[in-house]
Amino acid sequence: MIGLAAGRHAEAFACVWRVFDPADPAHHPYLQTIAIPALAEAAVCDEDRALARDALSRLDESAAAATARMIRANLGFARALLADDEDAEASFRSALDLDLSRDPFTRARILLAYGAWLRRRRRVMESRAPLRIARESFASLGAQPWHERACQERRSAGEGGTQSMPADWDLLTPQ
Repeated sequence: MIGLAAGRHAEAFACVWRVFDPADPAHHPYLQTIAIPALAEAAVCDEDRALARDALSRLDESAAAATARMIRANLGFARALLADDEDAEASFRSALDLDLSRDPFTRARILLAYGAWLRRRRRVMESRAPLRIARESFASLGAQPWHERACQERRSAGEGGTQSMPADWDLLTPQ
């Protein structure tokens, strides 16, 4: 996750791929359902995207009857990240329609990815709201690297980088 937050996609992909590689000691079928969004986000080159799509299709088959909210959210997020351009928006909206009330970090990551996707398609005005919500969510969660990434995306969308408010615990004195 640190590699992803810092934009080091190749490094992040290599680390996460270990969970999906049956020959690796880190291979673990359950952890794959947790790691699939990170793998999808780290897959920026064509070869990595193909591997991630294959891993996602295997997980989709094995988790077809899954009712666990986390598994559905992670698979939905990965589907949105790996979707072709014509299907991506519907996939992002579908992922955001899931009940993510108990997982605000995943919701913020989906909003950040969706806002970045919109911005890259020159839909700058539409990108600002999800990017703003993502930035505020990461700030409230104390996820500083993700907050900085959301601020950078907002600046790229032409929205000023307002200083974030310090967290409540930062305002407390030692007493």
